[in-house]
Amino acid sequence: MVSRLLKRVRGGRKHFAHALSCLAAIKAGEPLAPEAQQHLLASWVRTTNPHACAHDRPVYFRLSLDEVRHKVDRTGLSCEFKRSEAGKQ
Repeated sequence: MVSRLLKRVRGGRKHFAHALSCLAAIKAGEPLAPEAQQHLLASWVRTTNPHACAHDRPVYFRLSLDEVRHKVDRTGLSCEFKRSEAGKQ
């Protein structure tokens, strides 16, 4: 890990803090225990910019219900409860 960090910093591609955070970051698909997930979320909300990563990429985004329906190929009301049924649960 140290050698990869030094290569990134020496090559001028990244600032030291950004390079270190990238190498230490939890990557997509890595398993994470529930306790570690809770710790990660608690730490995330205390950051100065919880809306973006160190590369200024968004860490979350909003989707409208219509966008979700489109993505999962559901355009009608087939997945929704009738209002009277929803109140019974």
